[in-house]
Amino acid sequence: QCREWLDANLGQIERIAVASNGEAARLARKDSSCAAIASDTAATIYELSVLARNIEDDPQ
Repeated sequence: QCREWLDANLGQIERIAVASNGEAARLARKDSSCAAIASDTAATIYELSVLARNIEDDPQ
């Protein structure tokens, strides 16, 4: 999970739950006003810019 990072850095942004990180990346590719929490691989596949890395609350 990455709720702490989201609250600290993007607290005012609407969050929309989707079925998977891949689906989030696909939606972000389709709509440039959206962002996704996804892997570097998804960013490459969907040609997305990585805005931040290692945002998980507990990296274990």
